[in-house]
Amino acid sequence: MLLIIDNGSQKIKQFAGTLQEWDVPYKMIRGSNNADLRGVEGIILSGGSGHPAQRTDIYGNYAALLKTQVPVLGLCLGHEMIAHYYGGSLETLLKLQLGLQEVIIEKPDPLFPKRRYLLEKKHSYHVTTVPKDFVVLGYSAACPIEIIKHSTRPIYGIQGHPEVSEEGLEIMKDFLKMCGLKPK
Repeated sequence: MLLIIDNGSQKIKQFAGTLQEWDVPYKMIRGSNNADLRGVEGIILSGGSGHPAQRTDIYGNYAALLKTQVPVLGLCLGHEMIAHYYGGSLETLLKLQLGLQEVIIEKPDPLFPKRRYLLEKKHSYHVTTVPKDFVVLGYSAACPIEIIKHSTRPIYGIQGHPEVSEEGLEIMKDFLKMCGLKPK
């Protein structure tokens, strides 16, 4: 089963419909709740608004990162939370990022087999310092740290919203396969 920790993202609710179409079992909880991780094969930390250091309703995300060894994928705010939790830093962008943007993969990874992706963006913060034990896999014109991965654990962060763009859904399917879940 896939666990989705919802931090207030409308996009993740749209993706829940896609999971139903793909016949992938999932459970969605609020970001403030502690998750029962029994039977969980992968975790998605959804997007949402605000800066992780200023949100008081996201404790469940950090508890899941601390307790689990299953693959984790942070999307937008989820990506920023991963960076913040592990000691990275964030800054406000000069301009809100909206719409499809090109993301370049500079370090090959099983989750990102292609060199370029067009991913949906909607965010006003970005990671400016890579946390210890993480590597940068990809960048965009607006964000030099667009995609990160933990060096020894299956923890990924993506600044954009692959859950709602055509090319991004390829990434989401590959993440589900990494978790041992088989989307149709």
